[in-house]
Amino acid sequence: MNNPSSLGFETARSLAFQGCTVVFACRDVEKGHTAVKKVLKQRPFAKCHVLKLNLESLVEVKGFAQAVVTAFGYVLDERKNSEIEIVYYK
Repeated sequence: MNNPSSLGFETARSLAFQGCTVVFACRDVEKGHTAVKKVLKQRPFAKCHVLKLNLESLVEVKGFAQAVVTAFGYVLDERKNSEIEIVYYK
């Protein structure tokens, strides 16, 4: 989310306004927090979260997946071929 008026931001904002839980996956978490503040200014009860995600590093992508598991109650099943499957269990 390089620009808090980008298509990605507007999509996330719209989903948050409709009551969806939105995860802002960002390389720069400060920019993510800025975007969330902008959403919360208009919709104080929106469910928005910021998690770090750098797609240039597989280690960071796996860390992001684990953070989603921890934060939102998903089960992570990592297979031998490095395929990641996330299954919702709530």
